[in-house]
Amino acid sequence: MPIYMDRHDLDEPVSQKDLAMAHYQDILIQDQFGVKSMTYWHSQDGKTAFCLIDAPNPEALTKMHTASHGLTPNEIIEVNPEEVLALLGRTTDPVPITDMDKYEDNVNEFASAHDSAFRVIMFTDLKDSTLMQTELGEEKALKMLHTHNELIRTAIKPHNGQEVKHTGDGLMISYLNVSDALAGGASIQAAFDEHNQSNPDDAMYVRIGFSAGEPVFDSNDFFGLTVNLASRLCDHSEPGSVLVSTDIQETKVDGKYTFTNMGNALLKGFKEAVQVFRVSQ
Repeated sequence: MPIYMDRHDLDEPVSQKDLAMAHYQDILIQDQFGVKSMTYWHSQDGKTAFCLIDAPNPEALTKMHTASHGLTPNEIIEVNPEEVLALLGRTTDPVPITDMDKYEDNVNEFASAHDSAFRVIMFTDLKDSTLMQTELGEEKALKMLHTHNELIRTAIKPHNGQEVKHTGDGLMISYLNVSDALAGGASIQAAFDEHNQSNPDDAMYVRIGFSAGEPVFDSNDFFGLTVNLASRLCDHSEPGSVLVSTDIQETKVDGKYTFTNMGNALLKGFKEAVQVFRVSQ
């Protein structure tokens, strides 16, 4: 059956315990509608919930929610479970429900294990990767690309960066929060600075861009706007620099970073100009 993610816009913030109980109520009656409630996430402000459900169609999903707790979805999209796993880190409950009879006794532990759906999406891009093959030859270029990949993967690991996919001359990376993303971006550029000082003949420079958001929110797509904006910011970035969107700059999570306003940029795929900030330490 297809896998769907829905979005519930709530009138007021809902506690993690209440969301866990709603999920429990879904599971109790899911078989009546031929669906399986796989897991859920919440927004940072507690006013939105996102459910991942295996269902024959959106109508069955909606009927189950309506009969269970009455929280009908505001939006439903079909998703690829591999993309969900890559971006959100799981497709099942972090604490498995092994005994429904004891669920209510352990609901607080179950609820606290469910993380927010907020993610920071980062793209990296290696400058002149195509030109490298022409000037250096395929064998040397592939060796440098391998070094490039290892430098990035090593740099993001201490900051909980999750590699989503390899883009050929860069990586798409997901972070749970802005602090980790900023530290990850700084670590990547520091790693390449160190490499270039030690290997001036094999110097490499990367562009980095990132944005943040939640699924099924800004468009009828899974992290669509957030992913597109991060990718375009990466394209717009100068080699060796990190560009971020306003939503990142406004968090002001760590005073050791400086956000330089680079003005508004017309990015491909966006109708209106986007305010861009360069991050430095």
